[in-house]
Amino acid sequence: MSLANADPIYSREQIIIPSAFPDILKDYSKHIIRTQPKDIIGASAEYFATLARQQSLGRQVHVSGISREQLETMYIKFHGKPPKLAREAINKIAEESLVSTQTVEEVFHVGTWPDGVAVNWADFWALCCTVAAGTLQATLLLIVDILASNGSVPSGPLSNAVQFLAKTEGSVSSDRVALCAAEMTMDGCVLILV
Repeated sequence: MSLANADPIYSREQIIIPSAFPDILKDYSKHIIRTQPKDIIGASAEYFATLARQQSLGRQVHVSGISREQLETMYIKFHGKPPKLAREAINKIAEESLVSTQTVEEVFHVGTWPDGVAVNWADFWALCCTVAAGTLQATLLLIVDILASNGSVPSGPLSNAVQFLAKTEGSVSSDRVALCAAEMTMDGCVLILV
């Protein structure tokens, strides 16, 4: 073998691996293994095109945590689906929204939903909002911000989120939760933000 035809040799210092690269490859590998596409090249092209499109919109895959944009994308994809979905369907929507597998598994763990049981997607989404916001109050403000349209928030989804998150957190009395939910859904009204 002639050295003239060999590829250049790089030293360790010359090779720079971006910090997000291993996580991107790991999530991509899991996607391909999970979906088992017949056309791996086409599926790969579609996966990376979606990833590039999301990043060009200012959205990034978050290894831990979830961005507001990812939550909004998930809600749009969930909206109109049956109230309860199989874990696989929720995983698929989360993956399409570029939420890391690690975060999804963490949310399933916190929600204590057993394997094989259909999950209320609104409850799953509310817990995802908690991952992004941290506290119950910040979570509810984030949910209001995402659900708001022209200064109004649909009371049903907000009331359901309040009830589920308060029950999950356990620090709010059930009487206060019931009173709050009743106030929000009084006559099926829509909350107006001022």
